[in-house]
Amino acid sequence: MTHPVLVVGAGPVGMTLASELARYGLPVRIVDKAAARNDKSKAIILWSRTLELLDRGGPDGSAPFVAAGLKAHAVNLIAGGGPIGRIELGDVRSSHPYGLMLPQSDTERVLEQRLAGQGIAVERGVELASFTQGLAGVDAVLRRPDGQEEPVAAGWLVGCDGAHSAVRHGLDAPFVGETLDSDWILADVHLRNCPIPEHEGAIYWHRDGVFLVFPISPGRYRLLADLPPSGAAHPPTPTLDEVQAITNRRGPADVTLFDPIWLAGFRINGRKVASYRHGRVFLAGDAAHIHSPAGGQGMNTGMQDVVNLAWKLALVERGTCRDSLLDSYSPERSHVGDQVLKDTERLTKVATLKNPVAQRLRNLVGQVMLGLPPVAHAVADTMSEVTIGYPHSPLNGPGLRGGPSPGERVAPVAGQRPAGSGDRPLFALFAAPGHETEELLRRFPDLLDPEVRPALHPDAIWLVRPDGYVALAVAEADWHGAADYLRHLRADALPDRGTLPAAAPPDGTETIPMGGLQVRFLRSKDQTGGSLDVFEMTVRPDGRMPVPHYHETWDETVYGLTGTTTWRINGQDTPVGPGQSAFIPRGTVHGFRNDTRAAASCLCVLTPGVLGPDYFRELAALLAAGTPDPAELKRVMLRHGLVPCENG
Repeated sequence: MTHPVLVVGAGPVGMTLASELARYGLPVRIVDKAAARNDKSKAIILWSRTLELLDRGGPDGSAPFVAAGLKAHAVNLIAGGGPIGRIELGDVRSSHPYGLMLPQSDTERVLEQRLAGQGIAVERGVELASFTQGLAGVDAVLRRPDGQEEPVAAGWLVGCDGAHSAVRHGLDAPFVGETLDSDWILADVHLRNCPIPEHEGAIYWHRDGVFLVFPISPGRYRLLADLPPSGAAHPPTPTLDEVQAITNRRGPADVTLFDPIWLAGFRINGRKVASYRHGRVFLAGDAAHIHSPAGGQGMNTGMQDVVNLAWKLALVERGTCRDSLLDSYSPERSHVGDQVLKDTERLTKVATLKNPVAQRLRNLVGQVMLGLPPVAHAVADTMSEVTIGYPHSPLNGPGLRGGPSPGERVAPVAGQRPAGSGDRPLFALFAAPGHETEELLRRFPDLLDPEVRPALHPDAIWLVRPDGYVALAVAEADWHGAADYLRHLRADALPDRGTLPAAAPPDGTETIPMGGLQVRFLRSKDQTGGSLDVFEMTVRPDGRMPVPHYHETWDETVYGLTGTTTWRINGQDTPVGPGQSAFIPRGTVHGFRNDTRAAASCLCVLTPGVLGPDYFRELAALLAAGTPDPAELKRVMLRHGLVPCENG
């Protein structure tokens, strides 16, 4: 890679991304328009899942963060002067069964120290003035405080520059959502005579509103409370006396506030972009989504955004995997962003109920539900973010009963090196030693960690992504499924499109007209010697697949060439145009159509290549004779391994 990844924004999200990319050996520049780190801390907690992911990076993992923070072991819910419930974090199945209370300013300090150890310096006082992108990179202009401008050629641009993101504005990406009609106060203060244990937090449901107390460090606490809307353009900053009065009314009795560090008023926004990827430009963190502070999810969600992005970007830039791997970033993280928005909005609405009847019902239901251990454990798991996963990811392969499903997190094991550790983004095999694992390691040294972890279930192989989520699970006897999956990821899985027609001998291609379709067939081989069926398909306006179907013995990948075809895959429409692709695993019902007014073409690659041109010839002959007999059409399809589906 000759041009760096340009990271705009040096908060926790931007510095996490820069550190991950540097760990993988990619050149990085990280800039921030602020002259210095902010000494204020919007975020104050690192949850279990974020700490697990930090363990993968840097020689000390999360240890420097843990050493600087305070472990919170429980959250108490209180209403009417009495307990409603208690959420214990010690039972969370994680190497970090707690919430780490750490001011954002300290999180940034530790991250910047990690970057310095990797030879990366944050360029402060430097802002993004403009950018344009092309097929091969991004041309950006950076501006320094003296007005001097610097043109920069970057391979990729990532906006980690917060809610007022210059990158998002440069993309003209809508930031859809709303501002809640209430004011909030935030106070970082010291407390005297606080009855709450210093390693626990408390949420008070008062008839006037919600009041939160969370420890930051010994004697120092973060207080939050909602207030009626002031009607002012900006929410007013409270005085210490005003915060004391709210504490006296809603919070613990006889507590004295002193030595304030930060007092602020704010309003809650819930907003999100539709797509996190725009060609060679990505959005992450608050640049992509903002939401209620309920649950302390914001900074953690952003840091996990870029962990997801970094390993994919590294594999593509190293030339190991195809660019289409990056297409999974937006659907995976956008789904998480949608869920965080819904959950935090729901928590905020429940906590700020004003109707007395609704409040009493809330308190009663809360007390009953949190008194049930499974419910309390589920709440703790959700808070700590260990339940986050990608159940609908386009990267998910097949699964098995027993053990984690594709898209689920694999919990770290004490004494076992975390999946994704090291200076290369590698998948991890969880399997028993044997011929199967040896063969996979031999074939895919560029994608697999040579250290094989113990199997998660007898007689099975789990393939785990560099970010610790399951890619697939297969029986040992079906290990070829793992090989097919890894082969599909590789950059060389698709031969260079520009050389296909030219490199083929005259009799190596065959054009077969099929009604509203035209197929130009070519058979090729991949780098490992496995066969591929490659054919270019042109679909006329209003053309469509004659019969939706699935195939049992091969996977199919479709690459857009010209125009746009719409592929219906398992009931979901996926447009495929130039620069876009769609993966259709074996066993997946699919069809296609062209709803546009112009012909559209795409390249289809079947792995392994077992179809051949005979199917297309026979199908063309049936169509040329008129409306084909359904029974005969079905026989032709089944003979070649295609299973027709009337309701596809």
